[in-house]
Amino acid sequence: MRGTWTIGKKLYTGIGAMVILLLGAGGESWWIATTLKSELDAAAKENARRFELSLTVASDAGSVQSAERRLLIAAYRRDMTQIDAARKELADELRDFQRSVDTLRPMLTSDDDRRTLDEADRAMRSWALVNRDVQALIDNRRLTDGAKMATEKASPIFLNI
Repeated sequence: MRGTWTIGKKLYTGIGAMVILLLGAGGESWWIATTLKSELDAAAKENARRFELSLTVASDAGSVQSAERRLLIAAYRRDMTQIDAARKELADELRDFQRSVDTLRPMLTSDDDRRTLDEADRAMRSWALVNRDVQALIDNRRLTDGAKMATEKASPIFLNI
């Protein structure tokens, strides 16, 4: 009688084993679902931050261009307080642009994204050199030459940003 199992023992053992397997599979599914959710949340948060910084870089570039225009308008008006304010605003906007680029750079994963950001950064640096010359012309009261340089040399650079 030791080696024989009754039909009841076999059924209860089989059902018990199945319940244990179902509990194990359910527990594993629950663990996978919670882990997956937290990983998806982290990835979505990182992508959202990357997207936000990309928009900030573009917005900062537009703000830099607007600050240059305000500088030229103030120069034409010969309003020294407005010129000084526009120069400070221009420096602040350039600093914000560079800060956004530096924050975004380590977050980029593809070579194309890195290359695009590097091109925008180089273009902004080129623009800053041209703008330095524009400001020198403004300081020398050569406003027409400064405006012409801003239009012919600086504005096309923004098309690459």
